Amino acid sequence: MPGVTARDWLAALVLAVVLLLLRRYRWVHYSGGLFGIVVLLVALLLGFGWAGQAMWHQRQALEAEHRVILEKGREQSVQGRITGLPRWRADAVRVEFVTAGPSPRRYLLNWYSPDLLPQSGEQWQLQVKLKPPHGYANPGGFDYPRWLFRHGFVATGWVQSGKRLATPEPWNIPARVNQLRAGVRQWIQNSLPAGAPRALLLALSIGDRSELSPQDRAVFQATGTAHLIAISGLHVGLAAGLGALLGWLVFWLWPRQQWPRPIMQALFGWLFAFLYAALAGFSVATVRALVVVSVTAVAWVARRRLSPWDIWGVALVLVLLLDPMAVLDTGFWLSFTAVAMLIAAFFRPDRTSRLLSEKQESPGRWRKAGAVLGGLVQAQLAIFLGLLPVMVLVFHQLHWLAPVVNFVLIPLVSVTLVPVLGLAMVVHAVTGGTAVDETLLRLAHELAQYVITALQVVSRWPGMTHAVAHPPVLWFGLWAVALVVWFFARKQRSRWVGLLGMTGLLGALLWQGQPAEYGGMGEDRLLADSSVVPDNTDNAPFRVSVMDVGQGLSVLVETRHHRLLYDTGAAFASGFNLADAVLLPFFRYRGVSSLDALVLSHRDNDHAGAAAGLLAQLPVATVYTTFPLTGLRPTQPCVRGLKWQWDGVNFEVLSPYNLYPYLGNNSSCVLRIGHRLGHVLLTGDVESPVEYRLTQAQLRGELALDSEVLLVPHHGSATSSSEDFIEAVGPELAINASGYLNAFGHPKAAVVARYRHRGIAWLDSRDSGLIELNFTPKGIQVSEYRRVRPARVWRLSPEAGLSSPGHTRSSARKTVQSR
Repeated sequence: MPGVTARDWLAALVLAVVLLLLRRYRWVHYSGGLFGIVVLLVALLLGFGWAGQAMWHQRQALEAEHRVILEKGREQSVQGRITGLPRWRADAVRVEFVTAGPSPRRYLLNWYSPDLLPQSGEQWQLQVKLKPPHGYANPGGFDYPRWLFRHGFVATGWVQSGKRLATPEPWNIPARVNQLRAGVRQWIQNSLPAGAPRALLLALSIGDRSELSPQDRAVFQATGTAHLIAISGLHVGLAAGLGALLGWLVFWLWPRQQWPRPIMQALFGWLFAFLYAALAGFSVATVRALVVVSVTAVAWVARRRLSPWDIWGVALVLVLLLDPMAVLDTGFWLSFTAVAMLIAAFFRPDRTSRLLSEKQESPGRWRKAGAVLGGLVQAQLAIFLGLLPVMVLVFHQLHWLAPVVNFVLIPLVSVTLVPVLGLAMVVHAVTGGTAVDETLLRLAHELAQYVITALQVVSRWPGMTHAVAHPPVLWFGLWAVALVVWFFARKQRSRWVGLLGMTGLLGALLWQGQPAEYGGMGEDRLLADSSVVPDNTDNAPFRVSVMDVGQGLSVLVETRHHRLLYDTGAAFASGFNLADAVLLPFFRYRGVSSLDALVLSHRDNDHAGAAAGLLAQLPVATVYTTFPLTGLRPTQPCVRGLKWQWDGVNFEVLSPYNLYPYLGNNSSCVLRIGHRLGHVLLTGDVESPVEYRLTQAQLRGELALDSEVLLVPHHGSATSSSEDFIEAVGPELAINASGYLNAFGHPKAAVVARYRHRGIAWLDSRDSGLIELNFTPKGIQVSEYRRVRPARVWRLSPEAGLSSPGHTRSSARKTVQSR
């Protein structure tokens, strides 16, 4: 089946075996071992088939839309309906648009400065410019095409113009719910000042996280509390609990009504959970929680005594039946794993039956408080230890104080902030706006301010976030054994052995701070069989990683003990920047915790825009620029004559001669990096005048340009890559950095032809993703991230026909070994 690899089958088989070993379900227990295995394998195949057909249909829709764009062009006129809640950003509003007709298509569109404010449920005629799903392709980064595929979007784009055709029909319930959410958002925005506390309240009330800045998100991520900015299962469960309490109160006030108390509590609990999930737009996390609440409510009403494992298993099956592509969500695995850890930590059937059969003395007040406190500590410890391998594999970092922070903040947010905010919304909905709801909202704002302030303080603690290299597979095996012993051992002494074992493995993980040499594990593995770094500097290879940052540039150069970053990519008015989206996730993947040097070639946004975001979050020893870095930090001039050596690798700046006058692209810092194993020339955005000057300087013997690898100047613009310059450098491989379907048409076909005419291999980050060069005694090994990743159902081929001229990959010469 497309998109399923051998690793997926192995993971599913392991899950089936684990379920069989647990033997929690009676039909498995009484059916016999062999028959139970057969039943589980059949269920496994049915599950794969169910998920496969959903993904196959989505893949068909994706390919069909791609063909439409190829045939009709990117600019199209479409008619349809706006769905979901429009998300406002600094420069645009993002809308979900579903076309009308027998085969509706789902688009994610940016609308810049609309004349009329689009609302959910409205019908519009739009003139749009579309492109197939595409995202940055770097290890450790966010897989945007996967996210689009999972949510049913077949194209992205922006609105050029639009005409409203009709307002929502009265019976359009989803549109009415979204309008209610929009009204709540407007009320909160009108009542409170902009900032992180208001953004947190919007996230907790209607699931709108659009006001959270990258800095706010970074604080939550650095403290391991990112789940607090989402309406999680905990909050939906809290709403269900409040509803059950109200149901008990109604029964107490009106005991002679026909419905028994359990039915009243289950009904009110489910209703409150449903309304809260609806207010959150039925996000994936809230739907999962609502399914769990529904299963629990049905069992309660039917007076069936179900174990927590029964509820967990039934909820898991129902979620996958309702939404088979939920398996593409990291949150799906994290949430169900976290609940499983809590069940394993607290649920003991033998202990439960013993407590029911024996008379227990009522514990004292202090013992009750101690038991509650101990339970909270054990819950946080169970979730932290249970999810640790997943966090390492997915996020490549460890928040070692996260259990302590969550131990304090989860009660503060879930028991105080969320109820006060919910009460404020209920009062506002009932009264239409009074001093009471405004007072409650301001109180929630104050609580949110305390939460934000505390997290900001904690996030600045040294070592709060620990980037980890990939542990060996044996580490995960030992961790699983220790986890099973801790949770399932019957003797307390054995459980202590498991806990101490995990503590030791955690210490080994914290000690492992060195970078992951030449790639990691699983889907994101790169150059796993490349030669390792030797012990002497005479043989010291180095590695150059040209990252995929769209229409921009960022290159990481690594020697044995040093790291240099050349340019950072762009930042945008919306708050999105390449430091948060690409650079820092890639550094976490590699275990990079600091830089020895940052070179900003010139001032253009696509080269230096994300510098501020990077410098705010990553220690950098020295910054070299050709322009003043106003308000950030002192810099060193990046001018000709600057040279140094790291671990036997030479770095030399060839241009510009001086900093003034600043000449824009032609003031780019040209950096030549090399060793006897090979050289690479980083050129920024220099154009033909600088190329001519450098060529003449080489003819006079003032400098050396010749390099095996050339970073194509100015993204393949027609103003660069002159014939004489290419001849002077004499590269065997040319690497271009450009954006997918960029507005400039880079690289130009004539420029690509100049390189190919000389037999020079050509690669472009737009098509290859991350391009990695390893300079080793065996030659220069080249890896393209899009080529080494396994084929996935949500990825379109780069050669599908929409790339700019020159997208076809050409072969390299013998000294450049393609991998």
